[in-house]
Amino acid sequence: MSRCRECGASIAFVRMADTGRLMPCNPGADPDRWNVACIKSGALYISGYVITDKQPLAPGFVPVLAHLATCTKKG
Repeated sequence: MSRCRECGASIAFVRMADTGRLMPCNPGADPDRWNVACIKSGALYISGYVITDKQPLAPGFVPVLAHLATCTKKG
């Protein structure tokens, strides 16, 4: 687990399947608020994608929230 350089919150990086880039996300599933689907292996988030109407949460994926949505120091 890493920490956000801006606000210090715990974050997990999810490698996005479509771009290969790492997206900082809030660790743990929030059943009421999420926008990224990811595959988890133990404590590691392996691969993910942004949830959309065309690409909803797939079976076996864990929902998480992109950290940008909650960072208290975002610029």
